Amino acid sequence: MMMRSNPSRCGGSRLVLITVALLLLSATVAAAQATRPAAATRPAPADANASSSAPAAGAARRLNWPDVLARLGNALAEKDVRAVTALLDPPPLIRAFGSDAAQPAERLLAATMGGKVLSVHAYLGVPMTVATDVAADLKEAGDTVPQTVAQGLTPADDTAARRANETAAAWVAQVLKPGPEELVGLILVCPTDRRDPSDTAARHAVFVLIKGVAAGGGCAIQRIHFGDPLESVR
Repeated sequence: MMMRSNPSRCGGSRLVLITVALLLLSATVAAAQATRPAAATRPAPADANASSSAPAAGAARRLNWPDVLARLGNALAEKDVRAVTALLDPPPLIRAFGSDAAQPAERLLAATMGGKVLSVHAYLGVPMTVATDVAADLKEAGDTVPQTVAQGLTPADDTAARRANETAAAWVAQVLKPGPEELVGLILVCPTDRRDPSDTAARHAVFVLIKGVAAGGGCAIQRIHFGDPLESVR
């Protein structure tokens, strides 16, 4: 699992379809606020046992934002409902894209169960580099991700990348409504080429958007929205 983040104070055709979908989701949003990104860094990884055993209740509040996201990414990758539940203490608002209904943590885990946690990103405010960050992760992943999925999330050129970044920023602004200095996270879960040959179902990436808050000397997860952005507008 790749981890890229900005330092925080706490611590093809499918591409066109996705762009249209995100534009529909953010139709009521004004131009997204700009962030002040610093050079990307790789934070220290979470403890070796973080993904195999749940942290103590409320432990996320003693972690910085990149570490909170890293632990959540590890728990999702390990399909560890106990670790996910412990990190989400107190329980945040969890919703699927395009729905106002609250969802339990188990539903989040189920939505990501069939894929691989490809990357985790931490940001301050509305991120302006989501599309290019995702494209870089997919390039690094190589043949692990099905070509149809990778192509759909990879801008064809600089112009397409700029447009995709702007669209993604508007989408994040609409979904999470973060302030300029508020904590934002993205976890990308992608299907892999390893599956039963008889399984011919369409396969899509799952995005997990996260909003955090400073709490108890660290950071905690406040809201989670997840799913395939295309599903909410089909």
